[in-house]
Amino acid sequence: MVFHITKLVDVKEVEVDTQGYFTLDRAMGFGVEESVTVYKFGYVAWNNELIFPSYENRKNKSIPDPILLEPFPEGESHRKHRLFIESVIRGGMYSNERDQRFEDAIRGGESLK
Repeated sequence: MVFHITKLVDVKEVEVDTQGYFTLDRAMGFGVEESVTVYKFGYVAWNNELIFPSYENRKNKSIPDPILLEPFPEGESHRKHRLFIESVIRGGMYSNERDQRFEDAIRGGESLK
């Protein structure tokens, strides 16, 4: 029998610089898996595990350098996008640790479709 234990190691939030770059300190250790989500209003959120809007698993879960965001498609649902973001950041279960800047960014699309 195999048991899988999930433990939150860290939650970090960073902002991009004027050139769109950011640095993310990474958790280190045996068996540490990362879930990284990058979001900017007006663009599709990028996650290293799942793809929006299909929720398809990424074949390669490594973090690319650079991470390129795609413009948000015309006609796509901002509400579905918000649900995607919430699900990839674990349904908001770490909301007490999230920075208000991120909350403000994802709320920017709530008044839209």
